Amino acid sequence: MYAENLEAAEEVIRRLFDPRRTYKKAYISPEIKLAYLQHYLESRWTEIVGENLARSCAIEKISGSELYVRTANSMLANELYMMQQLFLQKINSFLLGRVLIKKVYFHTGSFFRKQQQKDKQAEPPAPPAEYTKCPVCGAQMRKGLDMCSV
Repeated sequence: MYAENLEAAEEVIRRLFDPRRTYKKAYISPEIKLAYLQHYLESRWTEIVGENLARSCAIEKISGSELYVRTANSMLANELYMMQQLFLQKINSFLLGRVLIKKVYFHTGSFFRKQQQKDKQAEPPAPPAEYTKCPVCGAQMRKGLDMCSV
């Protein structure tokens, strides 16, 4: 029922960034346009950059016609900077051929370190090993063993 009333994301992009803009029904602020554009790119990020690269970089923000991408390390940022024109072409092709993004900046940062820390915290910690004394020499050994390694 509600799906019939929803517009495809491509149609919204086409309508929001139409250079002719023949309709004047409502004013849409540039901030809202850029927020929608960022959301659209983030939702299609794995399609744009590929599965492997999507794990190592993410969109930080869009400011005007500039896209800021946060990368996992400086080597990746440098590599992507060298391929900046290809990156721009691919992004703009996902934006229905309109050149909305004119410059891409690649930064390294703590975004992915925080993500990795969250993943580590989500994993249950291993139970601490229990130790006992060896009956022969008295050295510490894991519980359940007959004899220690000493």
